[in-house]
Amino acid sequence: MPQAAAALSELTQIRDNLKPYGKVNRIEPLLATVTSVNEQLAQEKRERALLSIDENCRSPVQLTATAATPDTSNKALRLLQDLKTRVASQTSIAQILYLQGQVVMPWTKPSP
Repeated sequence: MPQAAAALSELTQIRDNLKPYGKVNRIEPLLATVTSVNEQLAQEKRERALLSIDENCRSPVQLTATAATPDTSNKALRLLQDLKTRVASQTSIAQILYLQGQVVMPWTKPSP
């Protein structure tokens, strides 16, 4: 991540420079560095989110503990599978984290 921080810093300097013409050729490699680090971080977040969702899919204990009907159980597990599909296609870290937060199951929400 220090590479991304350095690249962002240099990009900021280029942006703020009144005459950046001599450094314009540096923009593309700097953006590639930032993009690469972002993709790596997004992959890590995506893997964690998918593991979290998988854990919820594999532990229907909460459903049976609340005497959920098979239909309710199937609907809840289908929602998790849909969520997993959405997470798997995301490249935005913010969106991955948001979707991971949606894993809270209706039967695990605290009562008001």
